[in-house]
Amino acid sequence: MISSGHAEQHSEAGRAKEMKKYLIVIEETGTGYSAYSPDLDGCVATGKTREQVEQEMREAIAFHLDGMVQNGEPIPEPHTYSTYVEVQPRPADAPSPPWWISCF
Repeated sequence: MISSGHAEQHSEAGRAKEMKKYLIVIEETGTGYSAYSPDLDGCVATGKTREQVEQEMREAIAFHLDGMVQNGEPIPEPHTYSTYVEVQPRPADAPSPPWWISCF
């Protein structure tokens, strides 16, 4: 029989092992690729190829989550998503967009 304290620890450990699917953003750089996960602050990786950066991110995410478990922090649920939007460039002589719309 498991005492209530051990049951909580067992339950926490079980939750840490659940498979989760996190979004990663991959960007090409001058020397290869970099990636990050918007759901996991500070979790980043680099690689010379796309395949390498994806593998490095798998390892970085696993390491990040292990550290959170060891520190007693809750594992965040994935909540970001991505999509593409189609836009047509504005002609050079078109009026400027309103002041509250900008891209930096």
